[in-house]
Amino acid sequence: GAMETWTIGSYPSPNTEAFAVAQWNPSFSEEQVLNYVAERRYGAEAADDVVRAWTKMSDAFAEFPFSSSPYASPLQHGPSMPWYAKHISRPYGNASLFNPKDDWRDWTPPYSQELMAKLLRELSAKWEDGMADFQRAIARMPKARRLIAERDQGVAWMVDYTYRVYADALHFYGARDGGDQATMVKIATEQIGATEEALRHVNADSRLGWEAELQYFYRPSDVLERLLSLDAVVTPPSGSN
Repeated sequence: GAMETWTIGSYPSPNTEAFAVAQWNPSFSEEQVLNYVAERRYGAEAADDVVRAWTKMSDAFAEFPFSSSPYASPLQHGPSMPWYAKHISRPYGNASLFNPKDDWRDWTPPYSQELMAKLLRELSAKWEDGMADFQRAIARMPKARRLIAERDQGVAWMVDYTYRVYADALHFYGARDGGDQATMVKIATEQIGATEEALRHVNADSRLGWEAELQYFYRPSDVLERLLSLDAVVTPPSGSN
C-alpha cells in the first residue's frame, strides 16, 4: 500500500482514482490512465478534451509560487477571507496558523507582494485555458454525466477564484497602505460580483471548503460575512472615517 497525501488528509477524487489505476496497471502509460478515468467519469466522447483540460491545469499548478509561510496566506480561506478598509494593528492583525488576518506583507516571502500577485495571475490564466477545454467537453458528454461534470467544473472555478482573490487581496492592501481609496473601492466592487458567484458554488457543492481532518474552512455563512466586509469598503457605515 501507499499513503500519497499530506498529514491532514485528502479526498477521494479523479486524482486518487488515477493513482489507483496506475498502481494496478503498471503497463499503462500516463495517457492511458487519464483516458481510462475520464471515460469512466464522463464518457468516451468527452475523454480527449477532459484529459487535455486536466493536463493544462496540472501544468499550471506546477508553476504555483510556494511561499516559505504557506499557512500564513489566505489560500485556505478563499471566498471567506474578509477585507478590512483600515489597518488592524498587531497582535490582532498578524498572521497565525491558518489565519492570515490583516498581515498581508507576511503572506508571500520569499516573493515580494507584487511578484506573488503576478505569478498567481499567470497561473490563473493557464488554469482558465484548461477550464475552457473542460467546458467544451461537457457539451459532448451524455446527459447523465453532465451533472457531475458541472460540479467538477465548479471545483475548478473555485480553485481559480482562490488564486485570483489572493492576487487581488495583495493589490487591495497595497492600495490601502498607499492611501488609494479609489482603487480599494474599485477592487472591492469587482470582488462583490466574484464572491456572489463563489457563494452560488459553495451552496451547490458541499465539497467546497471541506478538508478531511480540519473539516470546513468555510461554509456559506462565512462567504456572506466576506460580502459584508466588501460592502463596508464600498459603502462605509455612516459615521465612520
